[in-house]
Amino acid sequence: MKKLFPVLLLLATVTFLACPAESDDPATLQINFKTTYDGAPLVMLDQEYTYPDGNPLKVQVFNYYISNLGLTKGLGIVEALSEVDLLDFSEIYTQADAERGIVRLYEEVPSGTYDGLTFGLGVAEDLNATTPSDYEGGHPLSSNHWTGLSSYVFAKIE
Repeated sequence: MKKLFPVLLLLATVTFLACPAESDDPATLQINFKTTYDGAPLVMLDQEYTYPDGNPLKVQVFNYYISNLGLTKGLGIVEALSEVDLLDFSEIYTQADAERGIVRLYEEVPSGTYDGLTFGLGVAEDLNATTPSDYEGGHPLSSNHWTGLSSYVFAKIE
């Protein structure tokens, strides 16, 4: 297990859709989150991979939180996109789904030139102090909470 994290890679591909940088109209930003194992798209359940020591590996659950997603110019966040999101790859059962990844659309993003994307892995400290009862069903923080530790489970890999 200790070697699993270096070979599971998180790739974030950023693609701007619509509106050139000179426009005053807002744009739509599409971000594709994809996972790979040893360079190949990560498919859940029936796909078998070879662990570095030669043993077989199958992944059944892979999800994690990201928080404070934003676009940057220079050293500062200039456009916040999302406070928290749960990326759950657990239902990616085909090669095509794995290559597509998880797509998130952010609408009404001010047009402009940005030089980076920033986010934290896990749940930000202020949000981690909340509980699922603070949220409506369907919100990323309405589940994955470990009551015994008063904390969200930042990532699950089985």
